[in-house]
Amino acid sequence: MFEIDKKKFGAFVSELLMCERMIQEAPLDANQAEAVVQTALSYTEDKTTRAYQTKTKWPIIYFCSVIIGSVGAILNYQQQALSETLITVIGLGIIFGVYFCFMVKTKLPVYYDENRCGLYYDGPVRMNFSGIAFNNSNWPYVVRVIRIWSCLTIVLFPVINLGMNFLNADCGTKIAHCVFLLFLEVNMLFYETEC
Repeated sequence: MFEIDKKKFGAFVSELLMCERMIQEAPLDANQAEAVVQTALSYTEDKTTRAYQTKTKWPIIYFCSVIIGSVGAILNYQQQALSETLITVIGLGIIFGVYFCFMVKTKLPVYYDENRCGLYYDGPVRMNFSGIAFNNSNWPYVVRVIRIWSCLTIVLFPVINLGMNFLNADCGTKIAHCVFLLFLEVNMLFYETEC
């Protein structure tokens, strides 16, 4: 059986379960096999808790942000200042807000604590921050920064766009982009100082 798996996957089942190459060619003894099985089971025993299963104020903040952002988008539409960029940014804020305020895992699997992993994936959601290794000590800060970014993007971007439209329609979009990028950078600096 191990030979078939080796040909099919390019690795033994035990290597796949341990997430590392094993240099020995001989079959595993009973103690080694038990260690492999225990390691594999430890990765699956964590019960996943989602944000909607915990009591938090973020769903209320998110819904208030969506209402205020919708009013801002309507005002932009009435002033003929509703651009594709504004719709895209508000849409991204709404999508990230839904995931990080409701669906995000409140605790990462043990694997993240035992290994340096800069990639987070959960179904269709993929995040990769270069230089940052996700683990359970910094995960609450990452989630909080993205929640703040999402809610403030939904609220502030229509207001900034509307204000820039009154000043000058040509430079308004460029200034709004700069403010958005500056805001994202400040959030990341805040995150780095918290960790």
